[in-house]
Amino acid sequence: MYYEPPTEEQKKEILEKIARLIVEKEMEAPAIMFLETIKPLSFMGSQLTLFTLAPFLTMLGEHEEKGYNLIRLFEKEENVEYLLQRIETLSKEKEASKERSAPKKESAMTKKIKSFFKKIFH
Repeated sequence: MYYEPPTEEQKKEILEKIARLIVEKEMEAPAIMFLETIKPLSFMGSQLTLFTLAPFLTMLGEHEEKGYNLIRLFEKEENVEYLLQRIETLSKEKEASKERSAPKKESAMTKKIKSFFKKIFH
């Protein structure tokens, strides 16, 4: 069965979902390592995946086209690179958000100084 390849907008949407899921599960480092490793062989890998999984994609029923589209995304190195960039960007945004929302921790020395002044003035 033949399916139309995904449009650019659909590609970006799928890759964005994958990147968000990876960052949400805090799997950035292993995902980046894996993607950097397979990037040069992305076309061969996608063809091998298509060859081995195609018979099983029919079990997805109405979602069969989504399975083919996901495999097709990794045919091109630029899609893998886009996914890597999105993972890194989302990870940095998450870290920045954590830093802004986390309360500042007092150092042990600051606590000792406060304790000292409380004893003196109370």
